[in-house]
Amino acid sequence: MFPLPSPPLPLRKPSKTLPRAASN
Repeated sequence: MFPLPSPPLPLRKPSKTLPRAASN
């Protein structure tokens, strides 16, 4: 959804907790 090289800051923090698959 959002660009991988520059993900939203607010989502960047929880991104670590969430699985990378979801981030991708």
